[in-house]
Amino acid sequence: MAICPACSASLDVMEVSCRTCGFDFPSTTGTVKSNGSLARRLEEGLLMAGAVVSGFSSLLSALYAFDQLARGELLSAFMTGPVGATFCAAMTVVFIKVGGIAES
Repeated sequence: MAICPACSASLDVMEVSCRTCGFDFPSTTGTVKSNGSLARRLEEGLLMAGAVVSGFSSLLSALYAFDQLARGELLSAFMTGPVGATFCAAMTVVFIKVGGIAES
């Protein structure tokens, strides 16, 4: 249970406004702060490294598909290579979106 600071009414913990007086509680979403600049830089560095590695892996998967195609391995060329390249490209997009790399 929670108590309204305006009228002292009992409230459910998850309520965003008081049923008695209409007091609106401030939103707490997005207010979590980083544990300092070193933690934030480490987080950004790891996200950037993940984006680079997954992008490089996507390129290697595409090159693998072309190599398998040149060797006549059609199943491997049309299944393994494109699936790997697509997965790694999707992971690159995720790392970029989560890290906010494209926002600058």
